[in-house]
Amino acid sequence: MELGDLDFGSVPKRHTSSSKAAHFDINFTRFYWKEMLKCVAAVHAYKVVHSDLKPANFVLVKGHLKIIDFELLT
Repeated sequence: MELGDLDFGSVPKRHTSSSKAAHFDINFTRFYWKEMLKCVAAVHAYKVVHSDLKPANFVLVKGHLKIIDFELLT
């Protein structure tokens, strides 16, 4: 099992606090939105529905997102 760097729930906070403007860079937003969609598509390919999707249930591993916490899956 891979060890995640941090949960995605804290990434936007770190990103906005480290930049002068209080908004997201469009490339940052686009990249991580696509990462989330890829994660969900991969899970759905196995006919699994994750019923608790939220930023904290995505973990950042080597710069890419992975879904965690399948306790409430359907």
